[in-house]
Formats: sequence, structure tokens, C-alpha cells
Amino acid sequence: MEVHHHAHHYEIKNWKIYLWEFIMLFLAVFSGFLAENQREYMVERKREKQYIRTLIKDIQTDLSNSGNRVAEYSETINRIDTILSNFDAFTKDFSSAGGRNFLYILYNHDDFIYTDRTMQQLKYAGGLRLIKPSASDSIIAYDSDVKSLFNQVDYNTEIYVQLIDLANKMISYRNAVKDNHTKFLYQLAAPKADIWIKHDPALFQQLYNQLYIYSITNNYSVIRLKRLQKRGNGLINFLKNEYHLE
Repeated sequence: MEVHHHAHHYEIKNWKIYLWEFIMLFLAVFSGFLAENQREYMVERKREKQYIRTLIKDIQTDLSNSGNRVAEYSETINRIDTILSNFDAFTKDFSSAGGRNFLYILYNHDDFIYTDRTMQQLKYAGGLRLIKPSASDSIIAYDSDVKSLFNQVDYNTEIYVQLIDLANKMISYRNAVKDNHTKFLYQLAAPKADIWIKHDPALFQQLYNQLYIYSITNNYSVIRLKRLQKRGNGLINFLKNEYHLE
């Protein structure tokens, strides 16, 4: 039997077909690349807005904290002024109005707390690269103002600690709580007794100086806090306008 072999016929593509297939493949790959880039861009813009929203909340917390500190430090300044204006009466009798003011000063001191959770992410987790240059410059300026404030507040606290140490040498806490039938000195609304350990003119002069310096450091802290409030309010308004936020 005679076997017939069938010849296989291969279609030969011309160069136009190859070119068209290459173009189609290139367009498919390029379209995928553009789509991925667009997706990544949208994700980053979403992250950027989220950073801005949380940063605004942090600044608003800072403004609330700074407002509390301004009120507290201002009250301390007023009470120190009252003590220094009547210092002779205060040193002769602790149970005078000066004593009440002095106890307030000793037990009312808080530091400014910086809400920097978002700032830390922006600076150290690569978030700052997502922020518009105009906005990032303003954010960095705000952070710089906070660092400047810290220097002043830290010094204010240092003077406060020195005042506490001096008070510990001059006041008999034992007599204070005993005579007023309480366990804690800060509960004394109006000390009934003269609780100076001794009436030492040298110590009283040192106390006057310490109160005077503490008044000054509180005043500078108030100035820096108000400056930060102005910067913070301005930054919030700028970011809301820049990112079209409510």
C-alpha cells in the first residue's frame, strides 16, 4: 500500500503583522503600567489627606493644652505678684492670704504636652514626602516653634523644682497637716497656723528671689505658648484651605 504524506503548510507572517502584534502587546503593558501608577497615586493622595486630617487634630489638641497652660501660668504670675507685694506680711504669718497663694503655686504646675504622633510619622516613616512642599514647609516651621517652646518650658520647670526644694526647707508640712486636720498639704484652703520652720531673713530673701524668677519664667512661657497658638491656628486654616477640608 502506498502511503501518502501530507505536507504541512505554515503561513508566513509579513512584518506588518509582527509590528501590529508588538504594538498591541506594548499598549497592553503600558496601559497596565499607567493603571498601576494611577492606583498608587490615588492611594498616596488618600494617605496624604489622612495625614493632614490627623495632624490638624493633633494641632487642635496642642491648642487646647497650650490654652490650659496659659491660664495656669497666668494665674501663677498673678498670685506671685500678690505675694511679693505683701511679702513682709507673708513671712510674718504664713496663714495670711499669701500662704494660700503660695500653696497654689506649689501644687499647680504642669508642662505643655506635645501631641506629635502624626509629626513623628511624617518625619520618620516617610510620610513627609507625600505632603505638598508649601504645606510641609509650614508643618516643619510649626514643629520648630514647639521645640523652641520646650526650651522655655523646661527652664520654667527647672525653676519650679528649685522653688519646691526651697519650700521643703522652710515649711513644716507636719505642723500644717496636723493643725488643719488633713493628710495632704494641697488640701489646705486656708492654713490656720504659721508653719514656717524658722523666720530666717536670709532664707526669706532667697524665697523672694526664687518667686521673682519663677514669675519671669512663667511670663516668658506664656509668651511662647501664645506664639505657638498663633502659629497653630494659622497652620490649621492653611491646611484646610490647601486640602479643601471642612
